[in-house]
Order: sequence, then C-alpha cells, then structure tokens
Amino acid sequence: MARGHPNRCWSGWRAALRRRATVLLLAVGLVGLLAVAVAAGWVGWLVNHKRWFAASTLGVFVAAVSLVVAVVMPRWQQRRVEQLAAAQQAWQERREQEQLARQREEAAAAEQATWVRRYRELLTRWPLPGVEEVNPYDIGVFYSRRADAYRGQRPRPPYVPRAVDRQLAELLRVQPLVLVKGQSRAGKSRTAFEVAAQELSGWRLLIPKDRAALAGLGDLDRLPCEGERVLVWLDDLDEYLATEGTRGLDAGLLARLAACDPPVKVLATIRLEEHGLLAATPGELGRSVRELLNRFDPGAITLPVGFDEPAERAAITELYPGEQVSGGLAEHLAAAHELVDRLEAGEARAPEGAGLVLAAVDCRRAELDRPVSRAELAELLPIYLKRLRPLVPVVREGDVDRGLGWATEPVGRTAALLVADPDPLAGTFQAANPIVDYVERRTERRLVDPAVWERLLGLVSPKEAVVVGFAAHARGERRAAETAWRRVIDSGHPDAAPAAAVNLGLLLTEQGDVAGARAAYQRAIDSRHPAFTFMAGNNLGHLLAKQGDVAGARTALQQVIDSGHPTFAPAAVVNLGLLLTEQGDVVGAWAAFQQAIEWGHPDQAPKAAFNLGVLLAEQGDVVGARAAFQQAIDSGHSTFAPTAARNLGNLLEEQGDAAGARAAYQQAIDSGHPDEAPRAAADLGHLLAEQGDVTAARAAYQRAIDSGHPEATTRARQALRALGLRDRQT
Repeated sequence: MARGHPNRCWSGWRAALRRRATVLLLAVGLVGLLAVAVAAGWVGWLVNHKRWFAASTLGVFVAAVSLVVAVVMPRWQQRRVEQLAAAQQAWQERREQEQLARQREEAAAAEQATWVRRYRELLTRWPLPGVEEVNPYDIGVFYSRRADAYRGQRPRPPYVPRAVDRQLAELLRVQPLVLVKGQSRAGKSRTAFEVAAQELSGWRLLIPKDRAALAGLGDLDRLPCEGERVLVWLDDLDEYLATEGTRGLDAGLLARLAACDPPVKVLATIRLEEHGLLAATPGELGRSVRELLNRFDPGAITLPVGFDEPAERAAITELYPGEQVSGGLAEHLAAAHELVDRLEAGEARAPEGAGLVLAAVDCRRAELDRPVSRAELAELLPIYLKRLRPLVPVVREGDVDRGLGWATEPVGRTAALLVADPDPLAGTFQAANPIVDYVERRTERRLVDPAVWERLLGLVSPKEAVVVGFAAHARGERRAAETAWRRVIDSGHPDAAPAAAVNLGLLLTEQGDVAGARAAYQRAIDSRHPAFTFMAGNNLGHLLAKQGDVAGARTALQQVIDSGHPTFAPAAVVNLGLLLTEQGDVVGAWAAFQQAIEWGHPDQAPKAAFNLGVLLAEQGDVVGARAAFQQAIDSGHSTFAPTAARNLGNLLEEQGDAAGARAAYQQAIDSGHPDEAPRAAADLGHLLAEQGDVTAARAAYQRAIDSGHPEATTRARQALRALGLRDRQT
C-alpha cells in the first residue's frame, strides 16, 4: 500500500490535535463558569431577575451550540470536501470514459469508412449485392438486342436451360472452385449466372474490377466476405490469374478465401482457346498458371456450343419463336457467323477497317486486358495494311475514321466487330470475343504479324509490358518476351523492373544461359522488392543447385527462409529439403520438410509432405512414409494429393497390403489428374493381374490406355500383351 510523505502526516496530526484541544478548552471553560455561578449564588439571583436569566440561558445555549458546531463542523466540512472531491473525480472519470468511447466510435467509424472506400475502389459493387439481385449484363453476360426482343415482362431475355445445368448446380454445392469452359458465345457467362442465381440464392456476389483489384483484396487485413456466404465472380478467368511478374489470383489468395467463415466459393468462366493456351505455357514460367488451372479441375465443366438435347431445342422453340438456330443459341444471338463473314469480306473491301479490328484482336491476344485507344489502333494499323493493302500500305487521311465507322457498325442489329466504350469521351475499343477466337484458330498461336510485338511495346506501360512479355513467351515468341523484359528492367520501374528480372532469369535458364540468368536474378535481389527479391533468391538457389554449387544454393535459399516471407520462404525451405536429400543429409532434409509442413502453405506444405514420404520410404520407415503420404492426400492439393496417393499405393503393394494399395490407386484415379490418374490405373492393373483378377486388371489397363497418356498407355499395352490380351483400340 502506498504511504504519504512523513512530514505531511505529522503536520496533519498536529492540526487535528490543535482543533481537539480548542474544543476541550471551551468545554472546560463553560463547565467552570457554571460551577462558579452555582458557588457564588448567581443562579438564584438569575432566577429572581428573569431578564438576566433569559439572557444567561441564551448565552449558555449559544455557547453549547458553538461547542457542538466546533466539534461537528470540521468533520462535516471534511466529509463534504471528500464528497465533493469524490463527485468531481467520478464526473471526471465519467467524462473521460465518454470521451474515450466517442474516440473509439470515431476511430471505428473512420476505420469502417476507410474499409468501405477501399472496397469501393476494388469492387464493382459495394455493399455486396445478392446473386439474384445482379443484372447479368453488368457482369459480363453478352447483351443481345435480338434476344431482348423476347423479354416480355421478364427482367431479362428468357434463359434456355442447358443439359449441364444440373451438373453445374451440383458442382456449386460441393466444390469451392467452379470453372465453366467453352468457346466464345457458347453461353458460359449466362449459364453460370442463371444456375448460381438459382442454386446460391441469398449468397452475396463479389466482383473485383480487374486483376490488380483482385490482388489488392488479397493485401487487405479484412476481406469483405467475413461472416457472409459469398460467391466470387471471375468472368474470363485468364484476366484475373496471377502470372510470373503480375499479381492476381494465386494460391495464397485462394487459401485466404477458403479460410473465411463461412468459406468463399469462386465461380469463373474461360474460353477454351485461352484455357488451352495457358495450360500449354511451357517451362517454369508457366508452372504457376498451370497449377492454378489444375486447382479448378475438380469443379470444371465444358459447355458445348450447340443445343443438341431435345429439351434444349424445344425450349428454344418455345422461348424464341421464329429464330432459326442452327448451332448455339448464344452464338446465333450474338451473330457470331455474321461477324466472321464481315471481317473476311472487309479484309478485301475495307482493309483499313479490318486492319483496325485485327490490331484490337492482337492486343487482346497479347494479354492487354484493357480497351485500346484510337491512337494506339492508329499506331498499329500500318502493320496490317502491309498485308491487306500492300500497294498502299501507308495510312491515308481519313483511313482511321472510315475504318472505325466500318468496324463499329452493328451486324444484324446485335453486335459489331469493334465494341466502343459506352462513354464517348473514353475513345477506346475492344474486339468482339467471337472474332478473337476466330483469329486465334486461323493463325494458331502466332499474332497476325510478328512486328506487332515490337510496336506494342512502345505503346504500353512497364507493368503492361511485363504481361505482354509473358503472353509472347506463352505463344512461343521467346525473342519478343526477352525484348519486353529487358526494356522493363531498363525502365527502372520499382515494381515492374524486379518482376521482369525474375521472368528474364527463368527464360534464360530455359535457354541454358546460366550466367545471364544469375545476373537477372541478382538484379531482382538487389532491388529489395518485398516480393520479387525473395522469388529471385529462391530461383537462384534452385539454379545454383542444378549447377552443383551447393554452398551457393544453400546460402541463397537460407536468406529467403530467414526472411520469413509467407510465400517464398516455404518454397525455399522445400527446395532446401530437396537439395539436402540429394546430398544424402537425411536429418537436415527431414527438418526442412517438417518446417515447411508446419508453416502450412497451401502449396508447399503438401509438396513437403509428399517429398518427406518419399524420403522416409527410401529409408525404410514405412510408418513414417505412410503418415507423410496421408498428410499430403488429406490436403486435397490438386497435384500432390493424387501423386501421394499413387506413391502410397506403390508402398502398400510392396508391403503386401493389397487392399490398402487398391484403395490408394483408386483414390488417385478418381482425382482425374492428367498424369497420376492414368499411371495409377496402370499400377492398379498390375496389382489386380498379380492377384489373378484378369477381368478387373484388363478394365484398369484399358482405362490407362483410353487416357492417351504416353507412359501409362505404353505400360498398359505391354501388360495386356503379356496377359495375351489386346486393348479395344488395336
């Protein structure tokens, strides 16, 4: 307990003593006066003299009252002072509490206003609307005047139910990631929206403005979907995926969405041509994109263009009477065939218009995911006029105006080759999707003219040039990709230059230029960028390990691990574990893999668990290997779960556990993984053949053959021949 200062205590005690002494002295004096009065006979005299008696009585009363006041007043005053002080203190505390509460309310309101402002910057709609409340034409569904004529009293043109609707609804119920694939104007967006509006009625719809906005959501401490059932809508998934050097949808963001309470679902669409292009992106540069696409595989569905089912044809006849639909309804309503015919005719009759359309198409194919300005189209036009109008390849006065007038003219009152921005002041244009797909099929992966890459790089920003370089690499234009990234590096852009340096390092590694790759990675490391520095360090460690520079690799990887970066540190520790495994350091490798598992990264933890299982199996630790493989399987990772399942099957088969091996193989087969499922089918065929179940073995081998997987097909056919059997294809 706290004590007062000694001098203060002593002075207070003396003052109290003086007050009590004064009171005592007055009391003694009064008593003495009464005693003297009695002894002297004053009392009798006072009785005989009533006036003096009254005055004396009054004096005694006053003296008594004074005595009482002298005794009581100090205590009363002290209590009153204490009460006032307590009241003052309570009032002050209450005032401070009220002020603190107001400050908290103001801070909470300011924080909420900041979140709302940020959400509105990143999302097309805030507050989040209900799925069924959204106008589909505001979120990417194609608007057709021809279809609108059949709307009647409905809020939008009638929807023709598709044969895949029930399957899509089931996927939306059970899968966190759902992807609707199909050709342009197959009706992907409309089908996805209508099924979601019916199946997920009451859910909120989250629509990021673009790839950068989606990445911005991942940077927020508080996602705008906590406590709500939210569906993320990503129409044209390729425009949102994170690629090497660009941020967007990645494994980390998917993990955060899955960790929300309740978990968030993602519904995306993608054109088949774009999906095929991204899935075939070669080398390490395309690995992250391929892995992201693989995550959608369990919930992927392909929408056919045509309406071939009788129920679909009947619905078209009922809902759109008078429309002679030969292929797909969406394709018909979008006048896709008419657009193609107009472009082909325009290449001969209106070369300036066709050239502008092809320029806009190639900008889209170069992953320039924004509308193109009139000035940019005019800058690119001469390249196309050299092909379409070789005798007069220069741009003449009026060519651009005439070309835009021709290209934006509606075809069949429904669509146009070039779609102008609704804001006339924007002056920007986009090529119609059917034309993009048509040109893609006609020219395959190449742009209409390779010179477009060089000219386009002079028109875009450093950040856009990073994406353009990736598009060039995906299309096999490695020289254009290298040129793009070197220019970005030379620009010194604080974000784009390190990203380009990482990409250039990967590209030069694929080309065998180790010295150039090391220099590029080192440049990214020296930039001290909060992300690309560690990405480059991880890649450099991997490169040095392949070159046999173990010490250099360990140093590079350890620097990334020590950074604690949530994405690249787990990747680096897995790479360190693989390096130590190759060096025979089992204890060090085990520790590295275990550290990666404990970090819990959605990609690296399953990868570490799988590799730990392989390591322990090689060491003869069957129990430990089984546990590690099972951990990878339980993660549900699109790659390492089926890979671990097949390896677990191999391990159990070696241990004589046929039932366990069969279950593990079947799990890998059911995953549908393009590599592991066919291999597991071949492995299962071998197991069943060893058990003498030739019929089941033949079915398993046939499944491997039907997959078309080169390795699995070869193994399965050899096994069937050894059994004296033939597959159905021979």
